[in-house]
Amino acid sequence: LPVPNSNASPQPAVHSDQALALLRDLLNCEDHHARAAATQQLRYWWPQLEDHITLLRTAASDSNGIVRMEAAIAATYIGSKPALNAMLDTFKQPRESHLAYAINSALNSQSLRRHWEGDKNYNIAALLKAASRDDGFKEPRPTPEEAKFDRQPGVKQVRIGCVPERMKYTIEQFTVTPGQPVKLVFENADATDHNLVFVVPGALEEVGMAANAMAKDRRNANSDFIPEEKASLIMQAAPMIGPTRKSQIHVLRFNAPKEPGLYPYVCTFPGHWVIMQGVMVVANTSDEADALLAAAKPQIIQEWAMADFPNLELKTDETSLMRGAASFMKARCHQCHLHSGHGVNLGPELTKIGERLQGDKLLRQLIEPSHEINKQYQMWQFLTNDGKVVTGFIKSEDEQHVTVITNLLTPEIVTQLPQREIEVRKPSAVSPMPPGLLNVLTHEEIEDLVSFLQTGGWKAAE
Repeated sequence: LPVPNSNASPQPAVHSDQALALLRDLLNCEDHHARAAATQQLRYWWPQLEDHITLLRTAASDSNGIVRMEAAIAATYIGSKPALNAMLDTFKQPRESHLAYAINSALNSQSLRRHWEGDKNYNIAALLKAASRDDGFKEPRPTPEEAKFDRQPGVKQVRIGCVPERMKYTIEQFTVTPGQPVKLVFENADATDHNLVFVVPGALEEVGMAANAMAKDRRNANSDFIPEEKASLIMQAAPMIGPTRKSQIHVLRFNAPKEPGLYPYVCTFPGHWVIMQGVMVVANTSDEADALLAAAKPQIIQEWAMADFPNLELKTDETSLMRGAASFMKARCHQCHLHSGHGVNLGPELTKIGERLQGDKLLRQLIEPSHEINKQYQMWQFLTNDGKVVTGFIKSEDEQHVTVITNLLTPEIVTQLPQREIEVRKPSAVSPMPPGLLNVLTHEEIEDLVSFLQTGGWKAAE
């Protein structure tokens, strides 16, 4: 991407729509180096991006420190109060070395300091002071035995954090070879305590349900929620760390299993295990790893129809509701919907869907998404003056462009249509929710999903 003269005001004519679209793609790509480079371009191109604050906030919350550092610097170029608010998200994750220096410098820059200095709502001075003495993310000094482990040839270094307010690990998959030594640094900057527990394949639900049961005893309130009776199913475990615990970091050292396979890791805080998961892939080659992952993908069970559920049987016991939550994830509902604050806010919020739809009516909406379309989430069809047809969900619109998400399962991929090129637009009679999402679930899993949605989900004991 060309870099304009930083002393000159960016001119809209310099960049084509294709270049801006490329920038958006890079901001959302998997390579953190590319995301960092694209974030750097926000310093110069932000006037041509109507959602530049949203893009800046996403970068400031990135799992990679280099990207967050570039976000802090970019905020000083934008220099607005919304930019300051966005870059404050960098405080939600670890701040070390160059990143800490960049954040400190950005907040003390002339362009941002003018917004917070003297404003009691910010109290940035206290925030910086607290950050300067924060050592919660420093690795504990290794013992001689641990240091010897770290010096082994071929040690796999893995650093896993917690995405703030998302109930997600920053890394949800990593690959090792059979028997390979692994040093895993687990850190938690979230406002909620989390742990990280490796379980044997197939034992995730059993261990998770046992952790749920621990919540019924108040004496376990400050425990690590690692069920002792399931010790034979637990391979490795990092204790609860976070804001209410003694530490925000823990280091695991172990040798990977000798048997190739997929080994889940999970947060066993009651209720978290359904969502907060990852997998350690143990494989001899990349081809073997790909084959293991492909085999684990949900398979089509049946193309379900309403006629397959003449007598819908709904249960409200804890096991059924937790399995319903697991079905919510398995069917990828969380990629477009929020439930109890978790998921993606693209489609309707589903926490209280049971107040509007029950039983067969709720099931029909899942099996036949176009039966009733929420007007707020209407799909639109666009015909451009060159004959191109684009169908999707309108993410944003201004006088220059309409930004369209053509597939809600990949919301990071957008199409920008210049207003001047749109010849016809009309609402679609088809729901943005694709049909067939329940086809990877069994009959019982679908009933559990309906129960979960209808009741509002499982609630931990008070």
